[in-house]
Amino acid sequence: MLNLRSFVQIILICLISSLHLSGQENLFYDYEGVEREYIFQMPSELSSNAPLVFVLHGYTSNNEFISQYSGFLELGEQEGFAVCFPRGLADAAGNTHWNANLNISNVDDIGFLSSLASYLQDEHGLNPANTFSCGMSNGGFMSYTLACEAPDVFKAIASVTGTMSGYDWNNCQSENPIPVMQISGTIDEVVPMDGSITTFGGWGGAPDIYNVIDSWVVKNNCTELAVDSTSTTMPTKMHYHRGAGNQHEVWQYVITGMDHTWPGFWVDTGIDGTEEIWKFFSRYMEIESSANDLAKEANTNFYPNPVSSHLNVESSNQDQLTIYNNLGQILLKSTLSIGVNNIDVSHLEAGSYTLKVGENIDKFVKE
Repeated sequence: MLNLRSFVQIILICLISSLHLSGQENLFYDYEGVEREYIFQMPSELSSNAPLVFVLHGYTSNNEFISQYSGFLELGEQEGFAVCFPRGLADAAGNTHWNANLNISNVDDIGFLSSLASYLQDEHGLNPANTFSCGMSNGGFMSYTLACEAPDVFKAIASVTGTMSGYDWNNCQSENPIPVMQISGTIDEVVPMDGSITTFGGWGGAPDIYNVIDSWVVKNNCTELAVDSTSTTMPTKMHYHRGAGNQHEVWQYVITGMDHTWPGFWVDTGIDGTEEIWKFFSRYMEIESSANDLAKEANTNFYPNPVSSHLNVESSNQDQLTIYNNLGQILLKSTLSIGVNNIDVSHLEAGSYTLKVGENIDKFVKE
């Protein structure tokens, strides 16, 4: 018998599936002789070399559905990034899927998604260094596959109620590990956190989600752990693994009482999964000089780096100092005095920033 939550979700699915967002139509991309479908949106004010986020649907689902419930269309317009919702092909049972190194089809989704990303980057002037993948359930599985086998294309991934397939768990040997984010619900019976999902079709074989995350912590050489929590509708514990020399982080959110769903849409979990994923991705974006008039690079004498509160910047004349975030937005601007200038950066969030002094450009990290 259906409980009230399941009944309401089914009603919402029926309602949403009957809707068509204005201007959101499937486009087609030929990959190895097969016409593959995708939805693509660029914000009305998209800067050159803007970020690109792939959002992958779950097993038996489709790209129209996740484009309507995930909230990425609205967030992309608001934050200035392009978003792509590809559609999976049918597996042996006729169900739409992503072949995350599974045994249910021979579809080359690694090649398709990588090729589509390159096409969209070239066609729309998007930044190859700022391309990311996330997904729900099977889309989360596939995002882990891309992290293992296409880290040159996708620079960070996020999985919502997914995990690694058995093959990926046993064979992921990436020499270029990327940042990973995982969101799980404690009462998810479709992809249980304890790793007990069936091995049929190649789905299972990975251990519990904590061990999966620990493996990415090791891959990225993270050495520090910060834990935070919320006490909202569904208490959430957030694990932030940091301290890697390459500034990569691994985030894990565990939501008490959440089942197999997207946080913040079907149920009020207390957090918006889409916003949290974008917060994670935005930490790993690189600024292109062509997009921000940062054309001439040189070393600037400043310290400490990383910095917690105040940055000391040496200047031999009255140079202009500018600090940019990873979107190329100006956060601080001032004229330096000759000598050592003590710059207050305590208000900045943790992450990487670009520092421009005169014509010299460099990077620093805020702890």
